[in-house]
Amino acid sequence: MHLSAQLPGLRYETNGEVMTKVFGRQSFKTIHELYFDSMNDIQMALRSPIGQKAGQVLQAITENRVTLLIADHTGDDVTNFNSLAPQS
Repeated sequence: MHLSAQLPGLRYETNGEVMTKVFGRQSFKTIHELYFDSMNDIQMALRSPIGQKAGQVLQAITENRVTLLIADHTGDDVTNFNSLAPQS
């Protein structure tokens, strides 16, 4: 994690231990999220010397069993969803 904290353009970082799997084929133990302002910032960070080193270390400590995903997060307040629910 100390290498990822040095990635250029990194805005925010979270780490979570998966408590249980409810459904699906994939099993994950840990979810580590890195937040950037843009796809370009992600690409620059991953291509940087620190990004390359972090990737090598990550592969080594996970014995090449890591899954890297890029997601575009969106969100909304639950009260907005409730207002869209069918009225009974």
